[in-house]
Amino acid sequence: MRGGTLKDQKSQSVIEFALVFPLMVFVVLSLVQLVLFMFVELNVAQAARNGAREGATTNSNSAIYESVKCSLNNNMEDVIVNVYPTSPGSRSRGDLLAVSVEKNVPVIVPILGIVMKDGLRARYRSVIRLEKE
Repeated sequence: MRGGTLKDQKSQSVIEFALVFPLMVFVVLSLVQLVLFMFVELNVAQAARNGAREGATTNSNSAIYESVKCSLNNNMEDVIVNVYPTSPGSRSRGDLLAVSVEKNVPVIVPILGIVMKDGLRARYRSVIRLEKE
């Protein structure tokens, strides 16, 4: 005995597609969100390392901020840069200099936006010894 008519099988296929399609879209968009987060995280890490390296050789906060800005392709929107110790006068050769960079990551999956009310944030902190006073 056959499982039904051809019309019934087509209807079943349409219903199965309608049930599975939203799940597949969610999985694909989640993967895209993960890749976007990783891309921003790598850029933020590189910016923090470049800022710390620049600060270690120049002991200048403006040089640190400029290096971070250049590393992020002049896109300083939603970026927070912290330097510790904050004053170049309080830093001497051999001291540790910490540069931390934070940046918001756009959320492209609406369900993730509901779950993560604060959004996604990429953070990185780089610590290096000062070479110049």
